[in-house]
Amino acid sequence: MPENKNNPPKRKAVACVVLMIWFALWMAVGGGTGFSDNNQGGFVATPPPQLLHDPTKSSPPKQQQQQQQQPSLTEEKGCVIHETQRKTITVKTCFDPEKCHGEILIKPTSTPLNRKFSNDPETEKFLREDHGPDHYRFFLRSHNEVSGPPNSLTYNPEKNVYSGSIDLTKRGVHNIVLEVLYEEWNGIDEARDFWPPLLKEPILKLGTSALRERKTNYHEGQLSPSSDDILTCNNDQPKQNKNPCTGRETTGRWVVTDPTKKLFTKVRSKKVQKTPVVFQWDPQIDEAWEWSFDTCTLPTTNVKDLPRKSILVTGDSQLRSIYFGLVNFLQGNGLGCVRNISTPQHMNQYLFASGEQCVENVKGKQKATLRNGEVSLHFLDDPYLDKVHKNGRHYSAVVGGFGQHPASRKHWPFKRFNTTMADRAVQVNSLLTEGKTFVWVTSPKYPDTKKGYPVGVKDWRTDPRLIVFNSAAKSHLAPLLREHDRLRLVDTFPLTQLMGHTSSDQAHYNNFVLYEIVRIVASYLY
Repeated sequence: MPENKNNPPKRKAVACVVLMIWFALWMAVGGGTGFSDNNQGGFVATPPPQLLHDPTKSSPPKQQQQQQQQPSLTEEKGCVIHETQRKTITVKTCFDPEKCHGEILIKPTSTPLNRKFSNDPETEKFLREDHGPDHYRFFLRSHNEVSGPPNSLTYNPEKNVYSGSIDLTKRGVHNIVLEVLYEEWNGIDEARDFWPPLLKEPILKLGTSALRERKTNYHEGQLSPSSDDILTCNNDQPKQNKNPCTGRETTGRWVVTDPTKKLFTKVRSKKVQKTPVVFQWDPQIDEAWEWSFDTCTLPTTNVKDLPRKSILVTGDSQLRSIYFGLVNFLQGNGLGCVRNISTPQHMNQYLFASGEQCVENVKGKQKATLRNGEVSLHFLDDPYLDKVHKNGRHYSAVVGGFGQHPASRKHWPFKRFNTTMADRAVQVNSLLTEGKTFVWVTSPKYPDTKKGYPVGVKDWRTDPRLIVFNSAAKSHLAPLLREHDRLRLVDTFPLTQLMGHTSSDQAHYNNFVLYEIVRIVASYLY
């Protein structure tokens, strides 16, 4: 066949087509992204292709230099895919051991069911997009630090991925605690009056760490066991200069500043009689845990310097605990008395040296006078804060909050709580305009367990519901926080969710957790 002058261009065209097909296939398998597509949702990092360059020749193009200097975020952080007990969930942590900072990603491999959360379209959109179909509990635990996201993990509906930041301050080994609490409706099923089943199942495999933690007098069902999966922080992170707290800060962690100090807490260890209910109480030893805000420090409080002459504490039993804690705290009775809630007489030896000085927690209206009659503290039971303005206008400062009662047997939907909270914000604003100080206390975490007391009650005080109730409260208070410096916020949920297992009666906190809440409230009254 005679040679055709057009053949060389045809051969070049064919070669170009082959090259383009090869390049497209290479990009399709993740060659140009740093990630490979796999059955775990694209979580596995793959090394980028090596750029061929002879150092004896001219420098590579600027674009290639940037690719070399800026590796993918996944590779930069150093990521680990963890072996899970639930095959339908992939867990990945990316962590820098020098900076002690990173991220956790949780990806359910199954497609979320299209179940309605609420019959109200606006509430349905809010719950589905902001909170997702599942609810996980994640935090990190070591001998001197417990930390985690402020409320819950963040949900990305487009990728069906839950994520949370990791920030450690203490050098050492930190065990990962990760549980699935609710699945496919997130503990919020307002489309029907339905009791969301609590799963409370560990996701990562448990081992020796979990076995050690079971040697405790705390109710075993309340424990969130540590996995043997760890993150190691190589350096104590430098302490930052913190400003005094103003009542706008919410994030923090539990730390141990004195490892030689120990605390004793009374714990309701088991039921010994059903009718009437009688429990056995035993002492539980703990580290001297203290709450440390990430961005601020609390001032030292002294009742002699307290400017508020009359203080009202109002709300439910959680606020009543804070009231008695304040009375003991401001009288200088110390940690032992602040932790006290109707302590059985035989437990005094474990809790405080001079138990007769402690003011006992008793239901009903309460009054206390401090500092030679100059300061008065009153408690009024008002679990829905219906009369917060009517009652509060007679005092110079008010401490209050609500959320637990609407979420328990009342089964309030989110829309009802949100509407009610709007009215309470109006009442709070009226008190602030009248020159009062108001300390708003959010609902603490309700200790969750599949066994124990109370049982048989269709209680909706789930983590997801209390989180959205608190979210609504903070949303309505946000404009007032910007306008009034006499409004302060105490977000108890982050404190209590990391120490939920320490509740002695599976409802309240009467130990170092309450002491730290009281210490924060007291500082905001100055």
